[in-house]
Amino acid sequence: MRTLNFNKVFLKEKGLNFLICTLLFSLTMSMGLSSVALVIMYVIGGVLIFLSKKPLAIKNIDILFLLFFCVFLLSIFWSTNLPESINELTKLLPFLFTPFFFIYCRTNDVKLNYILFIKVFVYSVLLFGLVLIISSTYNIVVNNKPIIELVTKNVRFNLVKISPIGFHTPYFGMFLVFSFALLFFLKERKSISFLFFFSSIGFILFLLYLNSNITSYICLLLVLLLIALFKIKKKYVYYFLIISSLLALVLYIGFKKDIKEALHFDPAVSYWETPKYRILRFFHEGDPTRKQTWKYSTSIIKDNIYFGVGIGDFVDELQTKRDKNTYAYINKLDAHNQYLNVAGKTGIIGLIIIIAIILNNIIIARKNNSFIFYSFILITSTSFFTDSILSRQWGLIFFCIFNYILYEYTKSSKEKVRL
Repeated sequence: MRTLNFNKVFLKEKGLNFLICTLLFSLTMSMGLSSVALVIMYVIGGVLIFLSKKPLAIKNIDILFLLFFCVFLLSIFWSTNLPESINELTKLLPFLFTPFFFIYCRTNDVKLNYILFIKVFVYSVLLFGLVLIISSTYNIVVNNKPIIELVTKNVRFNLVKISPIGFHTPYFGMFLVFSFALLFFLKERKSISFLFFFSSIGFILFLLYLNSNITSYICLLLVLLLIALFKIKKKYVYYFLIISSLLALVLYIGFKKDIKEALHFDPAVSYWETPKYRILRFFHEGDPTRKQTWKYSTSIIKDNIYFGVGIGDFVDELQTKRDKNTYAYINKLDAHNQYLNVAGKTGIIGLIIIIAIILNNIIIARKNNSFIFYSFILITSTSFFTDSILSRQWGLIFFCIFNYILYEYTKSSKEKVRL
């Protein structure tokens, strides 16, 4: 009887909507509240789902997420580092309980406010960015430095000082680019004013510059291309792509010399803190640390192609191949590539499942012509190439929660919002 009362009072739409809003807001602000909200979701999804008398409304996305978790769970049996295996498996719990939570909501016809979730996430990203700017400006003024250093020096390292549990620039960059795409979506729905839209877009672009993450810049270009494609009528899309490619080729051939001069890079010059340096180094040298790590990761995967080395042993295997004086060895870095990370731990089976999750999302997005779902897919799948996004709480919660929010919204919405 108490369970039924609990169901009627707390688990109504308002309670669950508030819970998800708290999770999304605290995720971006890096507060401990995200862990609390996540635990409550675990309880609702993992316990109360089995008390429902209705047939469970299970979808493809639920099966894929649960399979992904199960593969990592099974890999414990051929992993020799048990403590690390348990630690890594604990991080992946969102892949187990997020499906349970949304199956519960789906089965009990809980109406979630997906547009509210999107707004809360965008507001929290903007707020965190504002805190970052204020803090950086304050540090500059207190240390009697010129205010111009806010834009000439890379403030990316101040993120750790601001956030109670630290922060990592690839995740913040990913949040910024996704918020950029969401703002266009909200503007087309007339959910925000033009003034808020215009000022927020400018602020996000400024934050992306300060964040100085190459992958974020690539994701931003992809989202801009996506916006252009959605703006153009379907029959003109192929013409647009062909003309754009030819124009880019002509510009490169015609201004090749000027481009090389503009991208002149001198590693002896000590200006490594600036965003410009990071971009120039990327064009000239790539990322030596990642290249070496990817090479070692590929070697390990080839030797353990079917089942991987186990969830807790992959980093240990990488360490045996590294020079002990390198940055990667000292900091025990993982593959810095989500696809390689999954394949290294669980073999080709885990890699197939994560690709299947992405393909399933593409099918849903294409079927419903969903701009925001396409944007999410582009941003996450691209970020997977340069970072192990699912190895930290920010990336895990972001990927799992928004996968379901966009999946459910895209499937249930009858709106035809076209940019």
